[in-house]
Amino acid sequence: MTASSGYPLFSRKRLKRWLVLSQSLFELLACYSPVTMRKEFPAPISLLQKLTQVKALWTPHRIAQFDGHQLVLARVQGEFVWHDHRDHDEVFLPIGGTLILDLEDPTDGTVNEVRVDPGELVVVPAGMRHRPRTLEGQEVTLLVIDPMGVKHTGDVRDEKTVDDYPEI
Repeated sequence: MTASSGYPLFSRKRLKRWLVLSQSLFELLACYSPVTMRKEFPAPISLLQKLTQVKALWTPHRIAQFDGHQLVLARVQGEFVWHDHRDHDEVFLPIGGTLILDLEDPTDGTVNEVRVDPGELVVVPAGMRHRPRTLEGQEVTLLVIDPMGVKHTGDVRDEKTVDDYPEI
């Protein structure tokens, strides 16, 4: 095919580039429904069923991701380590049992205790030192929301630090 000037509309180089781009676009669009333009319809996640797969204490298990964030489930008992997350907030939502969050006041270092019962949540602000713990010997199951790639112990390395969260 040529233009009215007699020159080809597509050089071999342009044609090859167009074919590569169109193939990539086709592969991208092939996984989307033409009706919804979503990859797939979301399915409910049973937190109780997922919790049956969480065995080790203080080991977050990733159950979902959204907008650069992760939802993790964990079983906890006793005290965790003091730590902070300088650049982001952290959300704690107990499912079973009462979670205690010790929060350090940045102005004077005093410790405030926040009790979080099942069905409640608390947002720990970025940079606030905190320590999750449970009541005497009680096990707590909880959902935590963090940005992807964040370590649950912040910059602190401890025997409870988990580098790779299992996906369930």
